[in-house]
Amino acid sequence: IDDFFFSTESPDIKTKNSRRKPSPKMIDEAVKKYNLDKNKCFMIGDKKTDLMAAKNASIKGFLFEGGDLSIKINKILKYHL
Repeated sequence: IDDFFFSTESPDIKTKNSRRKPSPKMIDEAVKKYNLDKNKCFMIGDKKTDLMAAKNASIKGFLFEGGDLSIKINKILKYHL
């Protein structure tokens, strides 16, 4: 893990410039900060808003429904990238 990106905004307050998912802002910040190629990026999340944030940031999104996360990551790397 190289970094953490998080929102300090309350989920009850809706603002136009929110960093909360499904906004792509935190993903875009990471892409810019680390000069990432979005074609090689993906997001794993356990909620619909995680997948929506990935879509809004133009990266691949994968739903994690539990189990061994390393198996999920290995399948993504093998079959999707």
